[in-house]
Amino acid sequence: MQNKKRIVILSTDKGDLEISTTLAAGYTEGDEVFLDGVRAPDGKYITGWPSWISYIKIKDGKIFKL
Repeated sequence: MQNKKRIVILSTDKGDLEISTTLAAGYTEGDEVFLDGVRAPDGKYITGWPSWISYIKIKDGKIFKL
């Protein structure tokens, strides 16, 4: 059985990210990330408070670090 991709919407300080994942729940490192319909630029995206622990890092349009 082939894993289906699903989209997870994640609100950040830079806008809503669309994360394409095959996980049934959540998302993981290596998943593709889009912002405004194109691959998300590299950088740190704040996802909540406190900001120093609530973020993800994007590199080459994929989640690099959670």
